[in-house]
Amino acid sequence: MSLVKKIQLTCPHCGEDFEAEIWETVNTSLDPDMFDAVRRCEVFKVTCPRCGESGLLERAFLYNQMQDNYMLHFLPRSANDEEFEQILRFYSGEDSDNLLSSLIRSKKVGEVRIVRTIPRFLEKLAILDAGLDDRVVEIEKLFTWLHISDKNESFAKRKLESYFVKNEEKDSYLIVFVDLETEEKLSAPFSQKLYDAMFQIYGQEIRNSEKPDVIVDENWARQFLEKSRQEPHQES
Repeated sequence: MSLVKKIQLTCPHCGEDFEAEIWETVNTSLDPDMFDAVRRCEVFKVTCPRCGESGLLERAFLYNQMQDNYMLHFLPRSANDEEFEQILRFYSGEDSDNLLSSLIRSKKVGEVRIVRTIPRFLEKLAILDAGLDDRVVEIEKLFTWLHISDKNESFAKRKLESYFVKNEEKDSYLIVFVDLETEEKLSAPFSQKLYDAMFQIYGQEIRNSEKPDVIVDENWARQFLEKSRQEPHQES
């Protein structure tokens, strides 16, 4: 189901206290109109009724695209460590007293992901909409970074975050690297050919993983490849 909650907020611009409705969960099978609204970040948007200023409110939010057996849990970085560890244990299937947690561990409820920022939330949806596996995408992003770094030493030294994004003008996809210090953006084409090659090599190994891959990011890709080098694998 989809759930809306009313909370009290204070506008940071004019100081007005007001009541706002926020989305706690959205299930697009039950509320198909919310499919696009989630991608426009309307579930995070709050507008002050006095001054009209709007902003994104980062609160825990569960997105359920049941028709594709996919759940995406946004837990902001402002959440305390105890809350994060509790949710991580639940989605990792380590809460043996909870039936849903056990089903997640047995992979009977589809894919579940946890993200900590809104850009990562939107990235996961972009990957889902493209019909791609985010684990293979993370591997490709890492290989792209390694390839560029091998040719450009200064690039390798920069503190970067990478994102999979759609190039609306050309109806294609890009890997965008964001410099965390200068906010400069550098892009590289997302290669479907490389993705297919990565899927051919690692797809079976990914699908055969014993535990749910709840947090899939660059660290996951590095750990996966390190483990893959130590074990024989079959091509998909």
